[in-house]
Amino acid sequence: MNTFKCTIVIRHPRDLVWVTVRDRLPALVPYMDNVERIVTEARDEREPGVVRLVNLWIAKARVPAPLASVVKPELLRWTDYAEWRDARGECAWRIAPFFMTERIQCSGVARYESAMAGRGTRVTFGGRLQIAPGGGVLAGSVTKAIEMFITGLIPGNAQRLYRAAAAFLDTLTLA
Repeated sequence: MNTFKCTIVIRHPRDLVWVTVRDRLPALVPYMDNVERIVTEARDEREPGVVRLVNLWIAKARVPAPLASVVKPELLRWTDYAEWRDARGECAWRIAPFFMTERIQCSGVARYESAMAGRGTRVTFGGRLQIAPGGGVLAGSVTKAIEMFITGLIPGNAQRLYRAAAAFLDTLTLA
């Protein structure tokens, strides 16, 4: 099992960043060079202060040569299941990739906190990834290589997401 964590500070108030990332995710795509498209597939607000979302992400990532025979570009998509809890300022998430779905478990939490005397937001994004070993071509070193590849993609993608939110919000404040 691999764990990952990143923290980023955005120069926009917490509530604005929270609502932007939760409710306007597809609008952030033009600000992310590694994402082709995000589609919101489901939204549930039956419980006060809790929003459950299902988003499909389609990436534009390059696959390292040693993995190209196993991980095809069309498989670089995942479904993101997220539960946003206003009272905690947390988004618990789980990712289901389109390849090796039964063997990959990836989940975590993004915490949104006020920063810069209320003028900014500190987002701490962390989680864990576990890939069950397989047989044949996916045994041993290939599984480890895939695990390392995915573990590197996720926090980098999170940082790109929050930088995209900042850039998007910058355009709104300049208008």
